[in-house]
Amino acid sequence: MSSRGWIWEGPRPFLHCARRQAADYVAFVRTLDRERPVRGGEREFLALHEFVRSCGEDGVAIHGDPYARLWTRIAFALLRAVRLGEGVPPEAAVFARTVGETDPRALLRCHLDEFKRLALGAAVRSNRRLVLEAPLRLGLPAALPGADAAVVGSGDVSVCAYANGRLDTADGGIEPTPCPRVRVKGLDLPLQPHGYAVPALDWMPSAGRTDLVYQAAQTPLVEAGLRLVARHVPRVFDQMRAVLRWIALNPMSEYTGTNYVSYSDLPGAFAFRAVPNPYSAAEACIHEFHHNRLFALEAEEPLLATAPGARDADAVYYSPWRDEPRPIRGLLHAVYVTLAQTELWLSVYADEATDESVRRFATDQLVRHPLMIDLGMRQLERFAPFTPRGRRLLSALHETRRAHDDATRRLGIPEDAPLHFFHDDGSIHPATDRDGERRSVRALVASHVREFDTRGQLAAAPT
Repeated sequence: MSSRGWIWEGPRPFLHCARRQAADYVAFVRTLDRERPVRGGEREFLALHEFVRSCGEDGVAIHGDPYARLWTRIAFALLRAVRLGEGVPPEAAVFARTVGETDPRALLRCHLDEFKRLALGAAVRSNRRLVLEAPLRLGLPAALPGADAAVVGSGDVSVCAYANGRLDTADGGIEPTPCPRVRVKGLDLPLQPHGYAVPALDWMPSAGRTDLVYQAAQTPLVEAGLRLVARHVPRVFDQMRAVLRWIALNPMSEYTGTNYVSYSDLPGAFAFRAVPNPYSAAEACIHEFHHNRLFALEAEEPLLATAPGARDADAVYYSPWRDEPRPIRGLLHAVYVTLAQTELWLSVYADEATDESVRRFATDQLVRHPLMIDLGMRQLERFAPFTPRGRRLLSALHETRRAHDDATRRLGIPEDAPLHFFHDDGSIHPATDRDGERRSVRALVASHVREFDTRGQLAAAPT
């Protein structure tokens, strides 16, 4: 592995996060069982914990679902707050607002009820009978974590049990609906839009408002995109195959700030906009997967010190990727994922089988990405409060950037290129100004700096 390989390759950061989650969950269960801090409210949870454990490999898979990570993080934080007599911890702030409760002990009791989502997922996955002592109220549609299935419909239902392939409710029974799946070279992945519809998240991408029929219609697009990833960046595809648990597609008709999203608390999941072009899907998958990888690297050991500029609230830094300022951590993520995307476009450009319209778009990207990365790196060098490990990461980013420069020189990539974009129908078009003149990539980036670097954080725009 090269000196920069540790930031791009290998399972270590993902394994670290999985082991930490497992250790936190075990510690939570043992402490809850020993101390009984919610005065009897633990009994059903402990029984459901034993049920999931009795499901063997199916139970292990349930704990690997992205929601299990989120549930464990909140549970661990709430138990600590109860034991220390503290207020609502930051990890549970959204959950507290959603359920309308401010006492950590009462919140912990409510959160134990949410474990029933995971227990029902285990019951469905293993097809074992499960009866709940108290019903779980679900707002529909809802995901069944780890079971790659959803409860579809609208309104609220109270789920009492699972048996014989049906969820028993006060109004009768509901059959869980399997999620559509994408299958590419050993990667078998559900499209699960309803994984975002949980009370611990205060917003969800537009995918969460779609149905499984819409998601199923996107499977050819996703499979085509993933085949491109496997062809052009196989080391990334191999990681995706090992790490991803579910993804979802946001409708092309909606364009919002949440069209492309990865949650640090939902590892192994992401959503992206369904631009009907496989190269766009491939780039989006690489982009969002690398947010997941950088989240794991951050969890393994801090990269930024806890200091002004390191928090998400400190959105004061110019970003060539946005029209509004970003926190320094956002710039770090943008540089990282854009470097990852560049690997795709280098391979696409070099491939003799690449269509000429795609090659023109790749040329745009191979001019644009280095300009934006360099602007972001200048911001990081000047403002980021890196830890020693963060400095190592920055050095590796620079090394990757130099390797890309070498590759673009070998390929003969020009210093500037016409600007291109994906049309709504997925076709690729050059961008023109009001006079019909074609716009250039360098001119676009330079004008963005002039318009949005309002604090003068960059000495000069590219020329």
